[in-house]
Amino acid sequence: MKDVDRIRRGLQEVASAVSLARTKVEAGQLIDIAGLESRVDELCQATLALEREVAQPLKPSLLSLVDDLNRLSEGLKKQHCEVAAELQGSHSHSQAAAAYRKPRE
Repeated sequence: MKDVDRIRRGLQEVASAVSLARTKVEAGQLIDIAGLESRVDELCQATLALEREVAQPLKPSLLSLVDDLNRLSEGLKKQHCEVAAELQGSHSHSQAAAAYRKPRE
């Protein structure tokens, strides 16, 4: 049971971090998710090492985490598109300003 409890706590911690990351992304803030992938992988590997009957109670938490990670991914894609559009607009503005700038003599 110790392993299940440790994995359950780990899943709760990751779910909390993902929730906070989603909130920040939705607010337009940048996030640092370094280490998240390796932590999720570690928890998945630990779950796979358990006997099926022992791991079964973790299934709802794992499925919920997958959904949360998918929503985070979608939020990051949206944020990326918005930043790319802003940069493109900035670049176009700079090009237009340069085109109408008085030439140096």
